[in-house]
Amino acid sequence: MIKERITQLFLLASSVLLTLVLFEAAFRVFTFTASQPSAGVLPNPTKNVDARTSHTSLTLGALIQPSEFPDTVYELKPNLDVIFQGVPVQTNRFGMRGPEIEKAKPPQTFRIVGLGDSIMFGWGVKETESYLRVTESRLNETAPSGRRYEVLNFGVPGYNTTMELSTLENKALEFSPDLIVIHFVNNDLEVPAFMMLPDNPWSLSHSYLKDFISSRLSHRRKEKLVSLDLAGFEGEAKREVVAQYKHMVGIRPYIAAMDRIAAISKSRNIPVVVLIGGATKKRRNLVVKVSKQHGFEVIPVKGTVDRYFKSLGHPVTIEERQQALMLSKTDPHPTPLGHRLYADALVGRLVRRGLLNLK
Repeated sequence: MIKERITQLFLLASSVLLTLVLFEAAFRVFTFTASQPSAGVLPNPTKNVDARTSHTSLTLGALIQPSEFPDTVYELKPNLDVIFQGVPVQTNRFGMRGPEIEKAKPPQTFRIVGLGDSIMFGWGVKETESYLRVTESRLNETAPSGRRYEVLNFGVPGYNTTMELSTLENKALEFSPDLIVIHFVNNDLEVPAFMMLPDNPWSLSHSYLKDFISSRLSHRRKEKLVSLDLAGFEGEAKREVVAQYKHMVGIRPYIAAMDRIAAISKSRNIPVVVLIGGATKKRRNLVVKVSKQHGFEVIPVKGTVDRYFKSLGHPVTIEERQQALMLSKTDPHPTPLGHRLYADALVGRLVRRGLLNLK
């Protein structure tokens, strides 16, 4: 009897183990197949449509093109008129989201250039709802007679600080900015997924099945934030990046990019403002330290958000805050309300610090 029970348990354990091994193999094959073609290559545009004028909802790959500047990597296509993330997206002839402008700055005009990624770009919201456009509208509402403000949006989804520096040097400076706004978020020490190496399906360093289960239990995002914090980040991140992009990943490249932006700021007498969005405490501290070393104005948006919810006069749960500020549970990009709060933080500080004076 005991021998039969042991045999049954052994067969059951063997069956479970074999099932797990088969599932693990299946997830590894799927991951390898899905990721292998994309490493180091721009996402493929949607086929059989005119990607510049299609009103079919397009992917990011249809909106971007390779840049002639290696550290910019890619840029928005000019003259777009499409639907992206459920909203209209138009770009001007210079490849910026927003209306047509002239490169030469008009007289009595104060120009602000924004360097950032998907939040600054206005992912999932109308262009008029993006915080840079809201900022421009508010400034012009109270501008002195004959005075005008222009806010140029150089934000592109996926950009990190090195790519933003390249955009500043090779594109934005041609528009004679009077102020530079840099938007920092948590992934600005990294690169977009298509610039990462494909997963190695034969590596035994982690379980793909476990990753899938963790993501289904909504823990993966939390684990990723922890694992990608500063401790051990430099070497771990670089191992996962295509060789040609490794120089723009990590803390040292971020500091080097900020040093270069500081040199540009000093030589051209252009103030720099650093807007801090979602970032872990250690990364936020890094940004504040580096920015203040260069005399940049630092604006953490969290304080403005906290004051807004406090002004409502009743307790607000974390879930209610997220629902008000995030497009969805699976998309943390800000809602129109979130963009208005970014504009509140930015406009308020610019006015208080007297950073809007024409030279």
